Amino acid sequence: MTAEQIVSLATGGAGALLIVIIWITLLLNGKLHTDEEFKREVARGDELVKRLDLRNQSIEELQKALITANARADSAVRSTEMMADALAAAGQRRSRAIPKAP
Repeated sequence: MTAEQIVSLATGGAGALLIVIIWITLLLNGKLHTDEEFKREVARGDELVKRLDLRNQSIEELQKALITANARADSAVRSTEMMADALAAAGQRRSRAIPKAP
């Protein structure tokens, strides 16, 4: 081995060692992330999307129930008004009736 080859090997090895040291330092300081960390974040995001979908579905069902309840309440009010009108009309007919002599 010549001197040039030894120097080239030493500087190349030192460069590689420096890159490994920098990579490990970044990893330990939280600047680099492993594949497992990315997978955990994706799984967490998927869970949040599922919760949001469930929430939206619940809101839609609640809106449908409120629309139905509103329609039922409106029909109850209309029927009560019709009954009140019918009773009032019946009361007016009675008051027009000729009273019987005692």
